[in-house]
Amino acid sequence: MSSFVLKLIAIITMLIDHAAIVFWSYLPQPLPEIMRCVGRVAMPLFCFMIAEGFYHTRNVRKYAFRLLVFAAISELPFDLMLGRVTLDMLERGKFWNFGAQNVYFTLLLGLLGIWFYDMFAAKNMKWMSLVSILAAGAAAELLSTDYGIFGVFFVFVFYVFRDSRAGKAAGFTTGVLAYTCYNIARSGWRLTLGSTRSLFELVSLAPILLYNGKKGPGGKALQYIFYVFYPAHMLILWLVRYAVYGR
Repeated sequence: MSSFVLKLIAIITMLIDHAAIVFWSYLPQPLPEIMRCVGRVAMPLFCFMIAEGFYHTRNVRKYAFRLLVFAAISELPFDLMLGRVTLDMLERGKFWNFGAQNVYFTLLLGLLGIWFYDMFAAKNMKWMSLVSILAAGAAAELLSTDYGIFGVFFVFVFYVFRDSRAGKAAGFTTGVLAYTCYNIARSGWRLTLGSTRSLFELVSLAPILLYNGKKGPGGKALQYIFYVFYPAHMLILWLVRYAVYGR
């Protein structure tokens, strides 16, 4: 599979996931819960592509800046989609809810983590390499980014074990199991589909392990379409809900 195919799978499953969030109250159960389970495939693929992007990019600074720009652009659609910002709040000039940040911030921190990890590792500063990843994960938790430290960890695993399928599978599976235990603990140790849905992230291993290292269809225009899709689809979903249901 090319990176183009992986990105397509990621945005399609993400769209299904976010549609479930936006229309949860208006869909018959258990459909939205099933849709959210399908959506678990998306995030690991994005983390994997960040690790691959770091390996292939000619300019990490521009790559990081691009993620930062789209993180800022995506925050209002993210907050609107989740109901953290409403129309009355917009009228009062509140355009950002600092209680949670969108996934672009997680991916940016993952990129920064492996960037500094790589720089310190090249200087044989192993402890500083690990500190870089821990600092990126801590920042994700402090900022309450989507997936938090686990998203940063996934990027790290896919980068460190880039040349080892067994390493990728083992590291990623360990992370997913830890994330699932975390979600179960947050739910009061109740085993429900909601608290264990993160196990469906393991499905993403199939396309990741089938990745052939090729780009597939490319070009700047297509690259930015993938970037824009994230804020655009959240805004459209919110507008559709507002137009149909008035909230």
